[in-house]
Amino acid sequence: MEPTFLFSNIWLFFLFSSLAFVKFEYNYHGVFYITSLCLVGFVLNLYIGKVVGENVKKKNFIGFNIHKSNFILLGVVSLGMLVPFLNIRLNGFSISSFLSFDDFLEMNNQMAVNRYNGAHKTSTVMQILMVFEYLSPIIGGYHFASVNNKKNKLLGLLGFLPALSNILVQNTKSEFLSSMFFFVSSMMIANVYLGKDFRIKFSSLVKWTLTLLGALSGLILTMLFRIGEITSQNVHTVLNKFLIYAFGHVPTFDYWLGNYHETFGHGLGINTFIGIFNFLGISTRIRGVYSEYIIVEGFPANIYTVFRGLIEDFGVIGSFIFFSFIMGIVIFSYYSLIKRNNIYLSSFILLNGYFFVFYGFIISPWSYMSYILAMFLFLPYLIIVRSSK
Repeated sequence: MEPTFLFSNIWLFFLFSSLAFVKFEYNYHGVFYITSLCLVGFVLNLYIGKVVGENVKKKNFIGFNIHKSNFILLGVVSLGMLVPFLNIRLNGFSISSFLSFDDFLEMNNQMAVNRYNGAHKTSTVMQILMVFEYLSPIIGGYHFASVNNKKNKLLGLLGFLPALSNILVQNTKSEFLSSMFFFVSSMMIANVYLGKDFRIKFSSLVKWTLTLLGALSGLILTMLFRIGEITSQNVHTVLNKFLIYAFGHVPTFDYWLGNYHETFGHGLGINTFIGIFNFLGISTRIRGVYSEYIIVEGFPANIYTVFRGLIEDFGVIGSFIFFSFIMGIVIFSYYSLIKRNNIYLSSFILLNGYFFVFYGFIISPWSYMSYILAMFLFLPYLIIVRSSK
């Protein structure tokens, strides 16, 4: 599916759902901004798609080396699996915490408390290994879509294993969501290259619905683990909080934009690409990126979406120009991959584009170097498994 078309549909869904289910005094500045971006997305899709999508002549197909992909996938997953074990050790716990449910809940809750209090311990080695935790679903998704054998497809699902293991240990939703978005993004890239049309079959719809429900159930369960006790009252509280997690970013951004005053001191990319600037020591990324909280239905929320960074970097009008420029490149890469031109660079750009579409409701996908490095490492993997030599 073409990225800008997907972007517009996802955000229209967020808008309608937020306005319907989240009680908030909207000023509609953010709602109007997002609606306008959706219209820009549809226009880009129609105009650029019409220009570059005509007379598609595909180059020769380059096969997929299953054996090399199997080897790389297992190696990357193995490295990613070291993250939860190292996490346990660095923060004073042991494997024995898994032997008792009460000890497990205590560890899970304490990990969450330490993370929010800034007491969570990490290391350079663990930061490096986290790149492989995110690379695992990228490779897993591409592998899953590129093979036909069910056994090999199941192997692709191993890409979720590091994130699933780590979520049990330190109770963080962002890592699982990132892994899910990476998996779907790379899977879609493989389907674009293979020329598989996006068709909704009833059996596939049932499977994906069950998968989504399972993922949501897992996220809700981790939220209960964070509380440390599973009761009917806690379940009710978590379900309400989950509603804010799912759709609270729209009222939060709407409130922020309604109180935003345009200045001439724009960041020129320092907020959108904070992961790179933080790595270079030019700017410092604080935990959570944004420290201001807004109360939405009784819960504090600080998810301002990728749009806040774009506006702070380029201004309101400039953010539309930047969005059009970036997504224009992504659309060209999409049709380039369909034609099988520059498949490695096109796939890399498209991975960034799809991840931007899926992850943008939280913050910029380029806010963390572990994400950026994982996407870069997708290139050598692709060159190895899809080489004409």
